[in-house]
Amino acid sequence: MEEAWKIVPQRSIGPLSLGMEEGEYVALLGLPSKVFRRTSDASHEIIAFDNALVHLTVDSKRCVVGISVFKPRQVFFAGVQLLGQPMKVVYDDLKLAGLDFVPVDAGLWCKQAGVVLVEVDGAIDGVELTN
Repeated sequence: MEEAWKIVPQRSIGPLSLGMEEGEYVALLGLPSKVFRRTSDASHEIIAFDNALVHLTVDSKRCVVGISVFKPRQVFFAGVQLLGQPMKVVYDDLKLAGLDFVPVDAGLWCKQAGVVLVEVDGAIDGVELTN
């Protein structure tokens, strides 16, 4: 079982931090499996590290501006395991922890933390952190 990662709002998921430079994330994750853009006119690239279940969104200087982590990796936020869990259960637990989420196309967004919970078939498939 891989190490569980924790979200630090507006800052990091596990060892990956917003603002991290290319040499730092490559040292942690190894060489990427692919690089792409969500749309042909997108300003940021996404660097996929599929073996680590991670995608990093980077700016033109290749510094991290977004971190996406996917199941089955374990990611905790406010003491709650997120990935692979039913959205309703996680939403209720995070609400009890004092966090507010609003619906967005992908799932639920917590503005004060910079966190999006990505929902697929009623469960959390991924988590994204942006600033």
